[in-house]
Amino acid sequence: MSAATQALQPTIEGAAATLDVFRLRCWGRANLVEHGMMLPLQEAVDGLQDVAFSTGLVDLLGQDEVQAIMANAFDLRRRRA
Repeated sequence: MSAATQALQPTIEGAAATLDVFRLRCWGRANLVEHGMMLPLQEAVDGLQDVAFSTGLVDLLGQDEVQAIMANAFDLRRRRA
């Protein structure tokens, strides 16, 4: 493994962990909205958007991908109902 690859490895691992946590947060918020524990939906999504921006996911993935992750979590919850 080159020195450049070794230097990037923690960043890649950190980004993957951040993305995993973000996906879990999206699922959790969708669950709260589904069960009436967090209203309105817009408040839940706005909070997730703030997290994605502050953790750098918007810069890393792009806004469209962040929105797709959020939409997927909420869509999966809606399909169960």
